[in-house]
Amino acid sequence: GFDGVLEWIKSTCLPEGEPASVHGMEYDAYYGAGLLGYCYGATIRQDPVAAALEEQAARQLVRHTRAIRLYDYHRNSWAKAAAAWLMHKYAGPRIKPVSFAEAWQALCGTYHYRWQQNLIHRDASKWASFTWGSLSGDKAGRPTAFVVPTRNLAPAMEPLVYLHTQSLVGETRFTPAEGEAKTSPAESIYRCVCTDVEYHTAGCVSDGALDRHYAFWSFPNGPCAMATVFRAKCAGRLSWSGQPIYFYVRPGITQSRTLTGKQGAQLLEETAVRKSSWWCVDDKLGVAVLGSERTIKVDRTPGFNWARTDTYRDKCDGVYVGPVDAVEVAPGNVPVDQTVAILTGTAPDRVADVAKGLRTLDQPLADGSGLPLPEGWRCVVVTDPAQSGKRYLGVANLFGEQTHAHLSVGFDEGAPLGAYDATILRNTAAVTLSLANADSCAETIELYATVLVGKGIRARKLTHNRYRFCPLGQHPVRLRLTYTGAGAEAFIIHTTGNVPASRIVASALDDSSFGIEVNAPTVLEIAGEAYDDRTGPAVEITGIEVLVNRQVIVEVTAADQSGIDAVELFCDGQSLGRSALAPYRWTHRATDGAHTYHAVAVDASGHANERASFRQTVTVAAP
Repeated sequence: GFDGVLEWIKSTCLPEGEPASVHGMEYDAYYGAGLLGYCYGATIRQDPVAAALEEQAARQLVRHTRAIRLYDYHRNSWAKAAAAWLMHKYAGPRIKPVSFAEAWQALCGTYHYRWQQNLIHRDASKWASFTWGSLSGDKAGRPTAFVVPTRNLAPAMEPLVYLHTQSLVGETRFTPAEGEAKTSPAESIYRCVCTDVEYHTAGCVSDGALDRHYAFWSFPNGPCAMATVFRAKCAGRLSWSGQPIYFYVRPGITQSRTLTGKQGAQLLEETAVRKSSWWCVDDKLGVAVLGSERTIKVDRTPGFNWARTDTYRDKCDGVYVGPVDAVEVAPGNVPVDQTVAILTGTAPDRVADVAKGLRTLDQPLADGSGLPLPEGWRCVVVTDPAQSGKRYLGVANLFGEQTHAHLSVGFDEGAPLGAYDATILRNTAAVTLSLANADSCAETIELYATVLVGKGIRARKLTHNRYRFCPLGQHPVRLRLTYTGAGAEAFIIHTTGNVPASRIVASALDDSSFGIEVNAPTVLEIAGEAYDDRTGPAVEITGIEVLVNRQVIVEVTAADQSGIDAVELFCDGQSLGRSALAPYRWTHRATDGAHTYHAVAVDASGHANERASFRQTVTVAAP
């Protein structure tokens, strides 16, 4: 219904005010497509967030119509404005809008829309989407990804990213060596994990000739990363456009941009072929490549619009990483194996630094330690461009038969602490990761430990700001902890028994390191404004089944950096009960007819943030 559409286009709203087409544009872009939906929210639903989005969409409509007044289909743009005026006149007055920045903050979080097989992450620095293709139509098995920087939500900003159907995935052409071309339709199989502040997903798009494996990580207020691996299923020739990001071009709306890489700067609209391990457009969007330098191709192309001539269409400047041209492959070959980090709001020199520091976990450490990842696994470690020592870790089992990886991990700052059980000896963490096929995991690493005195410890990150330490053996262990995050005001040490908590004030430290002694199970809590959780949980109905006896079984998942306090299920607006313990599962006996279900999750933070899932409607009928 209208309310479902409104919630969807709110979650897809870009910083420019236009709702994104998550599978790519089918017509020209950025002409107020969301205006009437947001107008409905502002007037009929009295939603102040929708009212703020309506203003931003209206600005884009005005700019687009002024730039291209003469084209006939823009009568539709003028019709949008007229319909919005009528809605305000006869259904208004609208509610007073919040600022666009406040509206953006209210929508921060992650969303998983199963029908479109789409994941969305909104935070202060970016809007990031990965879709595995729709469950219906010709978009089945057609993945697409977008990363759009917020650019500090500057007012009346020009559109930046063109929502191309091949964004970050590219165009693939495979010619079999013998016989007819493989024509089986592409199918997607994937898994995903969402919390309130990040998501990660891995899976495979398979057809008769090729298995295309992808993993995508969107880190909290940080970069995104993506792994792409192709495996041939038969002999033939493969061409791949490379991994592209497209930039929107329309005279009168966008200005010229500058591309910078290893070989210097050029205008983005100039065709070029370069070699580099990174590129950056202005200070807005950049890519760093894991491993050796790759070919970077720059080319202007018409946007996708089947109904228009090339001169009429939107244009876009594509930057492609690692193109492959007609290479011969045999069954089982891996002709494409590329991992990149995508950075928003980062200057070119910082993008270059991130490219230098990009690594995997199976590279040898300084002390010679380090264990290889199992076959079919991929990993990336991305340094934070603004915070020295802070790192983001993404791991995925793309196609490996082995489901456990034993790793020995350490950095200059010490052994990294994450949401895994780690045995720390000196400055290295011994970790076992368990990932089934198409599983993935992600970590934001900002605390490191070094054992100074004692046998060692077991450690684990409990929530976004709490860490647990247990000594190995009976004797106390002396640790040096190195903190590389931002915004910590104090480190609070909780021990078992009646020992009062101790407090280390961050501003009193000479550097980012401090010592603690662990002689019993101990929890370290980091306090500060940066750890004030104000984002609602990730929540979705993951299963809904109607039985012949009119019973409806509903399963819900919810996750949050602070933990989940409770989940409540609603049917047609009426509560069916509240559960504090996972798994969240309800059996409801419904009457005949259509019934709409949704869940509301509340996190365990001090603010009790809540978020509602997308609604799902089912029909119950007599046997």
